[in-house]
Amino acid sequence: MRLATVHLKIRLTAVAFTAAMCAVACGKQSDVTNDVEALAGGDGSAWWEGDGTQGGQNNGSGNPQGGPSEEVCDGLDNDLDGEADENLSGASCTGPSGGSGTERCVAGKMVCQECTPGEKRTRTCGCGIDTDDVCNDSGRWVSGVCDGCDKLTTESCGVNAVCQPGEERIRRCDMCPAGQDCGASCIGATFRCTETCEWEQVSACQVRPPACDRDTKRVEECGRCGRHDVTCDGCFFVEGPCQDQGACDPGEEHATPCFSNACTDGFTAIARCNDQCSWIPGTCDGCAPGPPTDVHIDCIENHPECGERIMRRQCIGQTQVDSCQDEPLVQGQYTETTIKDECADVEAPNTCTPNQVVTETLQCGANSCGRTRTLTSTCLGNGCGWDEVVTGSCGSCTSGQSDTRDCTTSSGGCGTQSRSCTSGCDWGGWSSCTPRASECTPGQEQTRNCTAACNKPGTSLWRCAGGCGGWQQVSQCESNEVQCSPGAMEDLGACPQCPSVHRTRTCDAATCSWVTSSCPVCQ
Repeated sequence: MRLATVHLKIRLTAVAFTAAMCAVACGKQSDVTNDVEALAGGDGSAWWEGDGTQGGQNNGSGNPQGGPSEEVCDGLDNDLDGEADENLSGASCTGPSGGSGTERCVAGKMVCQECTPGEKRTRTCGCGIDTDDVCNDSGRWVSGVCDGCDKLTTESCGVNAVCQPGEERIRRCDMCPAGQDCGASCIGATFRCTETCEWEQVSACQVRPPACDRDTKRVEECGRCGRHDVTCDGCFFVEGPCQDQGACDPGEEHATPCFSNACTDGFTAIARCNDQCSWIPGTCDGCAPGPPTDVHIDCIENHPECGERIMRRQCIGQTQVDSCQDEPLVQGQYTETTIKDECADVEAPNTCTPNQVVTETLQCGANSCGRTRTLTSTCLGNGCGWDEVVTGSCGSCTSGQSDTRDCTTSSGGCGTQSRSCTSGCDWGGWSSCTPRASECTPGQEQTRNCTAACNKPGTSLWRCAGGCGGWQQVSQCESNEVQCSPGAMEDLGACPQCPSVHRTRTCDAATCSWVTSSCPVCQ
C-alpha cells in the first residue's frame, strides 16, 4: 500500500532545534518531526516528500542530505514515497526464452516480463505426460519438468527458504513488538542460517548499536531465484517471506524418460535446472536392444557428394539409472564401429575448382645439396578437397657423413662394414665385411641372474648365437620362490563335509603364492 505523503517544510530555528534536542534528552518517544514546528516561508528551508517518521533522514539512497532523489532500479525507496522501484521503464524487450515482453524493475534489477503473473500454460511431454508452466510475479515463465514423477529429487529448503545456509546476520533477540520501534535499546545477537534454511542464534544477546534506520527498505534474492522485502525495525533488518520463486535449485539434475524420442525402456535424458530456476530437458541417450543399424554421416553436412562415414551401432546391454521415480530407469548401451570412412582430408565443397592443378616447390632444408621436391595438388572432381602427389626426394644424408654396421663374413664370423655420403647427399654402397673378434663361441651357454614375477630373484639361460648375434636370452626368468602365475586359479575338488561346494586356490598377484579357500560345513 502506498503511504500517504506528508509535505513538510522545516526551518530549524534556534528555538526549534533546542526543543528537538530536549525531546531526545528527556527520553520522549514522540516523533522529532512533530516537535519541530512546520513553518511556512523563510530562508534556508528545505522541502521533501516523506512519511513523517523518525529515521527518514537516511533511506540508503546515498543522499547525504536525507532528502528524496530520483527513483532508480536498486531495490530502495529513493523518492521516500513508501514504495521501492515503482513506475520504472515499461519499454518493449525480448525475454530469455525469445518471447516479447515489457521491461520492469524487479528486485532491484531490470528484467523483461514475458507473461502475465499468475498465467499458466500446459506443455505435452509425450507418453501421456503433461507439465504446467507458471508465470511468476516477475513476469517470468517458471518451467515444470517433464519427468513423469510426483516429486523432485531436491532435499534443499527451496520454497520455504528464508535465508541461505551458512549466511550470518545480526538479528533482534529481545521481545520488541512487531511493527514498533524499540528505541535505542537494540538487543541483538548473531544468527546463522541452518541447512534447513532457518535462522539459529549462535551468540549471546547484547546491546548493539542500531544497524539501520527504521524507514530503510530494500529487496534481496532468496530461495529458488525468488525475492523478499528486507525492512528495518529500528534496530536490525527483518526479512519478509520469499516470493516469486522458481521450480528448482540451479544445478539440480535427475534422469527422466525420453519423451520426445522414445517411450520405451532403454532411453533416458537428464533434466537440468538452469540459473533461472526452471527445468531444461536434456537430450535423449541410450538404445533399445535389437539388430545392428548403420548410421550414415555426411563428411560435410548437407553435401553427400563430398563422401560419407558409416558407423555400425548395436545395442549390447542395459544399465539402471537412478531417478526420482520409485523404480530406476533403464538405459541401453551400444557399441559403435566404423565400417566406411571417406572423410580423410575432405574439405568444404567449392574450396577449389574441380580438376584444377597447383604445383609447389618444397625445399629440403640446409645441407641438402640444393635438392628440392615438387608438390602437385589436383582438385577433386566434386570440389571437396585435393589429391596431392609429391615427386622427387630430399637427400638422405649430409655430404661427407659416414656410417657403420655389423655384418657376417663369408666364413660365418662377425665383421663390420661402412658406407659414405656422396656429393649428391645420397648414401653410397656398403663396403665388404671386415672380420672382427667374436664376443663368444657359437653354442656357448651361461646362466645369468634376473628378476622373476613378483620381484622374486631368479635365473635365466643365455646362449651365444654366433656370427654377430652375440649373447641371446633363450629361457624365461625362473625362481624357486615363485609358486604360481598371478591370477591363476585351480579347482581342488569337493569339500569333504559339503560336496556341493568346491575348494579352490588362487595365485596371489603380490606374492606369487597360492591362497586356498576354506570349506563350509553343510547343514
